[in-house]
Amino acid sequence: MTMHGKNDSWQTNWLYDSAEWKRFAKWELFKKGGISLLLCLLIPFRYKKSKEVKVSQHQVLIDGKTYLFNAGKRVFQTADLYDAGPLHVLEICFKENESYGVIRVPVPKGKLKEAIVLEKRLQVTNVSLIVTREV
Repeated sequence: MTMHGKNDSWQTNWLYDSAEWKRFAKWELFKKGGISLLLCLLIPFRYKKSKEVKVSQHQVLIDGKTYLFNAGKRVFQTADLYDAGPLHVLEICFKENESYGVIRVPVPKGKLKEAIVLEKRLQVTNVSLIVTREV
């Protein structure tokens, strides 16, 4: 999906080296547990290139792939920053019809203050959009 809103400016643009992204990918698999955890232990990760993540008020773009959280039938719910041991993770939660989804983005080393500002900005802007829709 490569949909971009007309006035959807990027709030942040983060670049990760392969080691940072590998740490995040392993963390996600451990979080899922079960077979994902087994695969993580058996199959070595081989991320050779760096990754790029952009976040706007409506979407997350990870290496050119779009993940919407406040467009179409998806409605923003919350953005939360978590300390996940060796890394910090920004979770953006949304609701689509009767189900919920989450987009997880690792915070690059040295960008925690920027992530805190982004978290607050997403909360304030999107909550005001939700209130406007309901009125």
